[in-house]
Amino acid sequence: MGYDVDADHRLRGEMKQAQDALRDAERHVRMFTDNTPEPLAYLNGDLRFSFVNQAYIDAVKAPRERIIGQTVAGVLGEEVAAYLLPFIERAQAGERTSYERLRPAADGQQRWIRGMLVPDYDRDGKFQGIYIVVHDIHDLKLTQAALAQREGRCARSWTASRRRSPTSTARCATST
Repeated sequence: MGYDVDADHRLRGEMKQAQDALRDAERHVRMFTDNTPEPLAYLNGDLRFSFVNQAYIDAVKAPRERIIGQTVAGVLGEEVAAYLLPFIERAQAGERTSYERLRPAADGQQRWIRGMLVPDYDRDGKFQGIYIVVHDIHDLKLTQAALAQREGRCARSWTASRRRSPTSTARCATST
């Protein structure tokens, strides 16, 4: 049996179409993720960054080339890596987990963030990596703190009111 030139040509054409389709799909995913305002990252099975979006790059103030292939400690520092280690270990064990912490924002101010770690396993149950999504929750934390402070003042006021007049039914007024 000889070499089939037509079959080889068809196979090469199909391979090129598949490669073009893969490049287009990668471009679409990159366009979508780079225009997502939340930092997104993926740690591979060796716990090295294999994907980050533009928001993640902006958050850590490092170019993509200095992030991809690095460990958490290599990108975020030893202190942050030590803080994140228990969450990473839980994700490696199959648990979807999250954390909240203060971190410096691009303007140098400290802001509250919530990081979510989602484990990735293949069809055979083998650990592949961890998806990471980071949300800025600073305004939520400030609102929660203000509400807690207000509730504390209200409770103290109500207690003082009850001491002065045990039959008082005064309640804290809420504003909308």
